[in-house]
Amino acid sequence: MLGNYVQGQGPSDARIVVVGEAPGAVEDQTGVPFSGPSGELLNQMLQNAGSKRSECYVTNVVKYRPPFK
Repeated sequence: MLGNYVQGQGPSDARIVVVGEAPGAVEDQTGVPFSGPSGELLNQMLQNAGSKRSECYVTNVVKYRPPFK
């Protein structure tokens, strides 16, 4: 069974696009890409680079969390 669809977020005309592989457990629950520990790291990295997450389009290649095998 598939989890929740995790849609990309951010401005459609963003100059920076962040693309991850697939949602994790937190992202599956919240529906927000990079909302778990990876999101905290991403936010810090963007801040260190002088950018804001709100200025970026954030998404994943795969929109559903992959099943465990």
